[in-house]
Amino acid sequence: RALGLPVFDSEPRKFDDIASSLERLGTLAGTGEGRVAAARFRDGLYKLRERYSGRAPVTVFYQIWASPLMTLNDEHIVSEAIRLCGGVNLFGALAPLVPTVSREAVLKADPQAIFVSDEDARAFDRWRGFGKLSAVRSDNLFRVDGSVMNRAGPRMLTATARLCEQIDAARQKNTTNPR
Repeated sequence: RALGLPVFDSEPRKFDDIASSLERLGTLAGTGEGRVAAARFRDGLYKLRERYSGRAPVTVFYQIWASPLMTLNDEHIVSEAIRLCGGVNLFGALAPLVPTVSREAVLKADPQAIFVSDEDARAFDRWRGFGKLSAVRSDNLFRVDGSVMNRAGPRMLTATARLCEQIDAARQKNTTNPR
């Protein structure tokens, strides 16, 4: 910018922002590929919404880092993915986009499913130590590829489809093993 060169800014906070970014980038590149990619993204998003709308809610803790224990609030696009799948982000109302929470707060919230997007190999071992936690009792501990899920781009659609499958699996276990 300081040199007077055009700069393309893109920081999607919603799925619709990803599609419009694809269109804008295609326009800047001088191709129709952006419109095609945006239409494909919107179509995939529509299909996911249709498939998972109206399903029973599943309470979710989405861990992005183990120490300090960090999650994402409802302003982050990952929370839109969680909602699309019928999940409820237990810490979505916290003020920072990336809040730090205590292990005790997670235990008190008692999520039905825990998603870990960091690379900590011991993350599940730490949670399994709390056998009374609903997510642990139902074995609803899931790993998410944070390099795809936590970055708002077109690949997030595939990651969201996988997230929906995992939330649906948790939903089925919670139906057979209620709290």
